[in-house]
Amino acid sequence: MAENIPPLAVIGGGNMAQAIVLGGLDAGTLDPSRVVVADRNEAKRELFRAAGVEAVATPGDAMSGLCAMERAAGEIGQVLLAIKPQSLDEVAPMLAGAWGDAERVVISLLAGVSGERAARALGVAARIVRAMPNTPARIRRGATGVVRTGSAKEGDTRAAVQLFAAVGEVLEVETETHLDVLGAVAGSGPAYAFYLAEAMIDAGEGAGLPREVAERAVIATLAGAGELMARDSARDPGALRAAVTSRGGITLAAMTVLDAAGVKETIDAAVQAGIDRGRELGA
Repeated sequence: MAENIPPLAVIGGGNMAQAIVLGGLDAGTLDPSRVVVADRNEAKRELFRAAGVEAVATPGDAMSGLCAMERAAGEIGQVLLAIKPQSLDEVAPMLAGAWGDAERVVISLLAGVSGERAARALGVAARIVRAMPNTPARIRRGATGVVRTGSAKEGDTRAAVQLFAAVGEVLEVETETHLDVLGAVAGSGPAYAFYLAEAMIDAGEGAGLPREVAERAVIATLAGAGELMARDSARDPGALRAAVTSRGGITLAAMTVLDAAGVKETIDAAVQAGIDRGRELGA
């Protein structure tokens, strides 16, 4: 319930922050009177205000708001850092200037930025929990990786797990390396699915289908396949694929082309490129 989540300052009001906050409010995980969001964009601030959440223009103002909520609640709050990795060095001094002496948990959504790097940039008493959500969180079907970094204590992931459970499945991992891989698999994964959908639609249209028919067919097919895989007790995509692939049939002909083109190897290379790029951005 809402009272289980400490007061929360959200730094950055982009789409992901919106999904998390609004999802938490809908689920009752967040109490709007215990949340403050910082974003320089007035339209985004208005969106949060319409949901009953305090919204301010700067990270410093958000920290001041958090401190006021902490005094009222009699407990230390947490900070959700939902900015671009490249903005960390710009935003960190604004947070530090209003931080005070309290030691707080910081839930960092900064792709590729290690807990050590984030703590060093903030320069305050912060215990870093890293999280990597993906865009289906917008419809409460997200997949979020969560990890406790070296600066955090046992139990520091509790609020993050509750928060992200409101917008989908939570995957707690043991190391930051695992989280970086999850970022390239699940974080970027929706883009892979959309890429496949785009290619399938184009191929259907190219073979003579009206584009609207191709779009409807592909969207329904991919949504149904995902749901089927989620409901299958074994959750083995290889077995599900084999069940569709009859010997000598049209699906086998298509799979043969994909295998010959090295599609699996290409996907492996794409995931590795994502991992490498995330680490470059976070360096």
